[in-house]
Amino acid sequence: MDRQTRINGKKPCQALDSGGYEIELLVAPSLYPTLDKNEVFAPLSSLHEQEWLLEGTPIRQVAVSRDDKTCPIVAPDPRWMALHKLWLADRPLRNPNKRDKDRQQGNVLLDAVREYMSVSYPLITDFVLDLPDELLPYFDDWAARTGYVPGNEARRSL
Repeated sequence: MDRQTRINGKKPCQALDSGGYEIELLVAPSLYPTLDKNEVFAPLSSLHEQEWLLEGTPIRQVAVSRDDKTCPIVAPDPRWMALHKLWLADRPLRNPNKRDKDRQQGNVLLDAVREYMSVSYPLITDFVLDLPDELLPYFDDWAARTGYVPGNEARRSL
C-alpha cells in the first residue's frame, strides 16, 4: 500500500493503490461486529475461512521503514496462514494468476515453520488434530511430499 491508496468507490470491500493494484479488504465474520460503524470501507465478512487466520498464535513484530518510521505488524499464525494459502490456491473462483504464488507461499511457509519456528509454532500431532477437515488434506500432502511426520514432543519454552 502507498500513500495514495484509497477505497474503491465502486467496490467498498477493495482498496486501490496509486498503480491501480487491487487490495481485498476482508474480516472474519466473528470480528465484523467489532468494526466502527463509521468505517469508510465495507470488508467482506461472509468468508468463514477468515476465521482460520484467527487460530493459533499470531506473530507480533515492529518493523522499521527506510525513513525510520515504525509500524506494528500483526500477522496470523504462520502454520494456519500456510495452510490457508494452500487451500486458497485450489479455490475455483481464485484468480488463476495468483494460484501458483499462493501454493508456493504456503509450501515455503510450512517449510520455514518446520525449519526455523518449530519451538514457537510446533507442527505436532495436537496441531494436526485441531485442523478443520478442509485444511487437513493440505497438511497431509505437504507432510507426505517432505517426509515430515508430526510427533508429540512437548512445547518447549523460549
